[in-house]
Amino acid sequence: MNEWQRRNPGFGPSSVHDRGGERVLAALAAGAVAALVGGAAWAALVALANLEVGWIAWGIGLAVGVAMAAVTPRRGQAMAVLAALLAAVGLIAGKAMIVSFATEPALAEEIEADDEWLAQAAAFDLQASDALPDEVQERYDALAYEDTLPDALWGEMLAAGTAHAASVGPEQRSEIASQYASYLMANIDFLTLLSAQMSLWDLLWFGLAITTAWKIMAGREPTGDQLEEANS
Repeated sequence: MNEWQRRNPGFGPSSVHDRGGERVLAALAAGAVAALVGGAAWAALVALANLEVGWIAWGIGLAVGVAMAAVTPRRGQAMAVLAALLAAVGLIAGKAMIVSFATEPALAEEIEADDEWLAQAAAFDLQASDALPDEVQERYDALAYEDTLPDALWGEMLAAGTAHAASVGPEQRSEIASQYASYLMANIDFLTLLSAQMSLWDLLWFGLAITTAWKIMAGREPTGDQLEEANS
């Protein structure tokens, strides 16, 4: 038992269920809420404004630390580790939401803006609805699952897709691009998508966010008077 524990026996390891322990649990809840709200706000900014600002990721770590510090005066390595973990959860949740709600729409916009890519999307749309030219559709349907698509057949499908994309209006082109983007995203592992979203700048901001949350909760241990006041 250290000197601080001797002077404050009511706040030692045996007091897990006292009001001090309740403060710690409340601090964890506050940190978790701050982490998830921060992650959601970050994702919303990217999805709605198409703007990914790195310092917002740093703000998630700051929000976690401030939220926890506002609820409990307890500090130390254990609290710092918990704060850092919650910050990391918020950051990963934010990135996951960005992948789910922002990456696919952005991909659809890119597909629609690129004639060659849009032709591929239109060819996929025709094939999925069995609407390719009769001869092309028959040759495609004759392929076994493990067969490689012949270049000549793919060229004819692209030609049909180009004509199809040129024959529809803007709204249907957007729908074709969106459906193709969904198909592409569904065939990529989520962790692969998540890792592809991570840049060196992201790692820098993540490190700053986690370090900030750590430092806020790793401060000096509270005095007995501070704990008594906080728990009163």
